[in-house]
Amino acid sequence: MVGLSEVQFRYLPVRAYNLTLADGTMDVAVDDTLGWAPGRQAVDHEICLGTDVGDLPVLDTVSDTQYNLESLDLILGETYYYKIVEVNEAETPARWATNPVGFTVVEYHIVEDFESYNDIPAGEEGSNLVYLTWADGVDNPSANGSTMGYNEPFQPTMESSIVYDGAQSAPLFYDNTVAAYSEVTANIADLQAAEDWTKHGVKTLTLWFCGDQTNNGGQLYAKINGVKIPYDGDPESIKWLWWNQWNIDLASAGVTNLENVTSLSIGVEGAGSSGLLYIDEIRLYAQAPSHERVIAWLEAEATTSITEPMRVWSDLADASGGAYIAATSGSNSTGNPPTDGVATYTFTVPGGTYQVLGRVIAPAGASDSFWVRIQDAGIEVETHPSGWLLWSIAQKGSTWHWTSVNSWVAGPGRQTVLFTMPAGTYTLEIAYRESGTLLDTFAIFAVD
Repeated sequence: MVGLSEVQFRYLPVRAYNLTLADGTMDVAVDDTLGWAPGRQAVDHEICLGTDVGDLPVLDTVSDTQYNLESLDLILGETYYYKIVEVNEAETPARWATNPVGFTVVEYHIVEDFESYNDIPAGEEGSNLVYLTWADGVDNPSANGSTMGYNEPFQPTMESSIVYDGAQSAPLFYDNTVAAYSEVTANIADLQAAEDWTKHGVKTLTLWFCGDQTNNGGQLYAKINGVKIPYDGDPESIKWLWWNQWNIDLASAGVTNLENVTSLSIGVEGAGSSGLLYIDEIRLYAQAPSHERVIAWLEAEATTSITEPMRVWSDLADASGGAYIAATSGSNSTGNPPTDGVATYTFTVPGGTYQVLGRVIAPAGASDSFWVRIQDAGIEVETHPSGWLLWSIAQKGSTWHWTSVNSWVAGPGRQTVLFTMPAGTYTLEIAYRESGTLLDTFAIFAVD
């Protein structure tokens, strides 16, 4: 006698299954490949795709069980839905469709991220020197004053501390004291982007740059296929110590052959100008990204409230907006924060970690500081016993410059302050400590 203790059934579905792009997949490449296991008795496969989950037109019919997306010219950053319909006209019903599956295309194409460059000498295996891709003016400095990368012997060429994204950025030195301009140029074929900048809905070229407060002027510009596009932001950006986002609208840039982009240049012009810029993350977008890093831009004179002896002054023509704040002559409160002489500013953040920079003049050691406080903000540096920050300004002189809010405490000295603030509205308080220290503008930007 034989007893049947187990029965196994195998069932092959009539619908396609094991779809390679699962529902909710993000950052799908424009040339990714759809794949699936065929349903039972399927002869052909209809690819249905669109942006409206309720209306997915048939884009193609194939006999294979793979389909490359490149031919569809998907829009960067867009969310699409697709389904696979198994077809056999000899059967009833003749079509069996999967449920719609959603995915989102990558937000941008990378043109250059500066991550692949190294310091392996030319000619050796694996060598990838940045100045061989981005040609500079080192060989003819009287005509082109640019230098791409650091050139100190036995030191790295790339920057690894001041970085917008990834592990390194590119230092670009410019010197127009002799040369008429400073410019570096790369062939698009040597970079990461395709030469056709009209596909996938591309509308914007974006690059990030970081300045230096010691820079001596200059007008930043880019060139696409030799067509010059001047930087249209604040001219002072070239001195700002944070990453600045430059969105170039390709439709209005004056470049007529965007379907065949062969060269990209970055330069600085202006007689007598010189300095250093850091360049990082050059990208193509279908929709221009917002300037999210700068959360608030506050003119010092635009206070929520201000009390004497702190007051608004308008006697310096080079102050942003024509005005600034400072305490009246002879006002000092060096031991503890004062109860009067405080300017306040209200601002709102989406939540995160933030740095505060100010455009200041600190004439001398006896006039080089303010008291600063943002109540309810988290900080990880030592403060004055009062809980306020003693903001000590290192650079002395009679010209405006940008510097980070810090905490000066004997022993550790000046420590840059990062403020952690959940989403909400906060009040920045600035109190005088010494007369003669001038404050023109604030910038609050995200660092995470």
